[in-house]
This record gives sequence, structure tokens and C-alpha cells, in this order.
Amino acid sequence: MITITRGTANTIILTLTEKVSIGNPVFLFVFTNDQTRQAYSCIAADQSEFTYRYNEFSITETASPNLLTGQVSLPSPGEYHYSVYQQTSTTNLDPTLAEGLLETGKLVVLITDYDTNNTYDSEPKTNIVYGE
Repeated sequence: MITITRGTANTIILTLTEKVSIGNPVFLFVFTNDQTRQAYSCIAADQSEFTYRYNEFSITETASPNLLTGQVSLPSPGEYHYSVYQQTSTTNLDPTLAEGLLETGKLVVLITDYDTNNTYDSEPKTNIVYGE
């Protein structure tokens, strides 16, 4: 599962190269909120020096994104599905116009680095309210 922290630049590592079928692909990311079904798209450049092994992307979650440079606004924390498409266009944000789906998976958007569901504390949380 991929984790994105709101308001920060996040490094995402994937293995997409073996599925790419076009030369010099542009990668379109689509994040769909599991509750609202709202989709958010952005284009991110592969920053990996070893694309034959892995693909590395920087996705910045921000309130005022430039969707063509790896920035996206994911206003609701929680669980999302992600899809990554290959395309030749550097401006297309519509997945139906992309040349092919490369990968899908799960994503969780956190409010802060400390807001994680896979860290276990021995101290009880004092702000949890049960029964509401």
C-alpha cells in the first residue's frame, strides 16, 4: 500500500517499466477516494536512475497543485485506489484518453506523518471517543 502525507512531497516507488509498451512514456496517476468516489489526476515524471529495476515518482499533495508536475490535491484523508497509465501526452489528465493502464493498487492519505495505521504505541490515545 502506498502512503501519501498531506501537505508534503512523497516518494512513490513502483515497477512499471516491464509493462510499458510505448517509447518515452508520460505517467498519468489517478487517485480515487474510496468513500466519495471522487477522482483526482496528475502527471508525474519518473525520477529513477535505474528504470530497469524500479520507477520513482515524487507526488506532492498540496492545496494549490500544478497537475502537470506531480502535484495533486487530495482533500480528504483516508483510503483511495490508485491507477497509473502510460501516455505520450504531457497535458492529458483524462484516463480514458491514455494509451494503457499499467498498474492499480491501494493508497492511504494521512493528515501528518504521525497519523499512521501501522504504527503501534504502548500509550493509549486520549482523543478517541467510543460509542458515537
